[in-house]
Amino acid sequence: HKRKVQGEQPLCWICEPAELVRIWSGVSDTVLTKEAGGVKDKIPEMEGGKAQDLYLPQTRALRSIMKFVKSELEHYEQMSGKEKKENSHIPLTMYGIAKAAAVDARLVQSDAEDDPNSKTNEAVRQTLRSLKETATTSTVAIFADNYQNKQSGFNLYDDIRNKLIAEGVPADEIVVMRPGMTVKKKLEIFEKV
Repeated sequence: HKRKVQGEQPLCWICEPAELVRIWSGVSDTVLTKEAGGVKDKIPEMEGGKAQDLYLPQTRALRSIMKFVKSELEHYEQMSGKEKKENSHIPLTMYGIAKAAAVDARLVQSDAEDDPNSKTNEAVRQTLRSLKETATTSTVAIFADNYQNKQSGFNLYDDIRNKLIAEGVPADEIVVMRPGMTVKKKLEIFEKV
């Protein structure tokens, strides 16, 4: 839906995904990897030829957080229409909490334990495995949408970095791309990789 938020001038447009795709395709071209001559040859093959699913047991902290999220969403569903409108942030907030906690409960709960079964610790194990198997030629990139608990100071990237160093990966071979890095610094890192 397109909707003017204030006055005659559109200050904000709220779009459905299909509408957003239509707008984007009006100003951009989409090229598939197989159509971009020479690009496909430069992309390394995925281990096993496709993405791999890893199944981990839920941590105790994640179960606790999900119980809270479920309770909040049930409470929201019991609200009247007016109350829901006033509290319309609740579902999105709960989604954000659940998404972050699924990665590592420490992203949302300051006193959560460092559970060996967290996705963070599995990422460390998988990184170490990959580095060991391809000792002379490997580069591992780890991406996370949500990586910091600003209240507690927990930082997913720093946690992973410290654990890799503790397992013998040289500190000077680990780079964390931080917000505010200059383009020059990023290019230096990309060149080394």
